[in-house]
Amino acid sequence: MSIFEIVTGPTVSDDFTAKSFLEYFRKSSQHWWETSSANEDCIWVFRGQSNAAWPLIPVAARQYHQLPETFKAIVDLCAEEAQKAYEWPELSLAQQQMIVRRTAETLCVHRFEKVAFEVNFRSEMTLGKGARYPIADIVSAFAKRVEARQPLERAMDPLGFEPEENAYRSAGRLGCRNYEITALAQHHRVPTFFLDWSEDPLASLFFASSDSTVQEDIAVWALDAGAFEDLQLMSSVCLGLTIVRPTPSGNEFLAAQSGLFSYCARPEEIWEEQGSYPALDEHLNCFKKEQISEAFPDRSKEGVWIAEPILRKAVLRREHVSELRTLLYREGISLAHMMPTLDNVSVTSMDRVLSNLRSDS
Repeated sequence: MSIFEIVTGPTVSDDFTAKSFLEYFRKSSQHWWETSSANEDCIWVFRGQSNAAWPLIPVAARQYHQLPETFKAIVDLCAEEAQKAYEWPELSLAQQQMIVRRTAETLCVHRFEKVAFEVNFRSEMTLGKGARYPIADIVSAFAKRVEARQPLERAMDPLGFEPEENAYRSAGRLGCRNYEITALAQHHRVPTFFLDWSEDPLASLFFASSDSTVQEDIAVWALDAGAFEDLQLMSSVCLGLTIVRPTPSGNEFLAAQSGLFSYCARPEEIWEEQGSYPALDEHLNCFKKEQISEAFPDRSKEGVWIAEPILRKAVLRREHVSELRTLLYREGISLAHMMPTLDNVSVTSMDRVLSNLRSDS
């Protein structure tokens, strides 16, 4: 059995209806508990996408033509400045591109923190002034990590920049401050290398179906986070894959969505091979059967994977999406619930009034 599978519906045509899609993703469903030990916490996490064709790639790592326009312009200018500031010794084109993207992400996250501090953003999280670091120093710090084959970690420590020693926090310290700030920025539309997931499957259904202007089939992904982390730790393949769980304090959206993130600190080998940042399922395909067997001797037999896949994808056709939105609202899942601001309460309320009037007419 593959490490990844596409799930089909229970109907004769193998298509989900809105109701069967909702039922499949209820957290109480037995299939989300079969790999949990002793009925402890559910180890599956979920991600919704409003277009089933989209790959599992974070915004900051998308193909150049798919980047948000402002971020694309920032990447262009970072590339120009990086060429002036650094000679790129022994670095491939793919590595250079990755460093430029990470530099752009770092600048955006730091500026987000600085502006939030300037406008006296009220949060339980302590925001710093987000000091501005020279692009040359940022590029140099990233390049030295790549040359030394060290993981590229999260945005540089905003409390004090020392290129040689303390430019980055340890990737293993998942609760460290710059993870919290990057998560906050990500939840407010700053492009980062974090990929959003949720421990609440219905939240993921909402984000897949919430945009009524998108007329595409939607998809919800499910990832066995426990197996995902164990596989990375125990396998000889090292891509720096990890699950990031920032504390929700000071991030109301993260708390409401039961949010967490996947992150790859070392994508350059696959990036160089295929010329673009690899999707998460492509990351997982790097693990061979023998490596899976070594990592999970109790889940394999003679080198053959026999347990459930650790990554699943379920697709709902576009004609059922509107009904799914209605069902989710009845479950108490809406924009106002997932992103609690009075502006979103207003949007949700007016949408429901309109929907009710249409159904009554």
